[in-house]
Amino acid sequence: MIQRSNFFVKSTNLKSEALNEIHLGDEITPLKLKELKNNYGELVNDPGMAILLSSENNDSFKFEKLYLGLMDNEVNSIVSENPNIKTSKGVSIGDNLTTVKELYGPNFTSSLEEIGETITYIDKDRNFLLQFVIYKDDVFQIIFTTNS
Repeated sequence: MIQRSNFFVKSTNLKSEALNEIHLGDEITPLKLKELKNNYGELVNDPGMAILLSSENNDSFKFEKLYLGLMDNEVNSIVSENPNIKTSKGVSIGDNLTTVKELYGPNFTSSLEEIGETITYIDKDRNFLLQFVIYKDDVFQIIFTTNS
């Protein structure tokens, strides 16, 4: 559900959005997990980052600087601090806030969170949120999640 404070923000189409090859709704099969391990290393107990999510997860996979939250074995949240992971439009950790706004446009909401300023793009049709946590004008963390 879209929060009341986000009601007046124009929707952004995030239908084809992904972080590298990871999409919301992907089923994590044994083959997909093997592919993820090949790309991001072995699973870890602590990904070494703060994870603040609005979506509920009943399982997760944690890699170094990458968190995948699952609901019924499907990805419903992705959190990255890995500079090698990019959004579909090419934004990665360390990119400037200006780059985010140039690539994703002016239809966002901004808030201050515990870990920094958060710029949020909302796809109201799909109920997706794409958030960029900003520290000193640079992207520190990327969060792509369903808004449950």
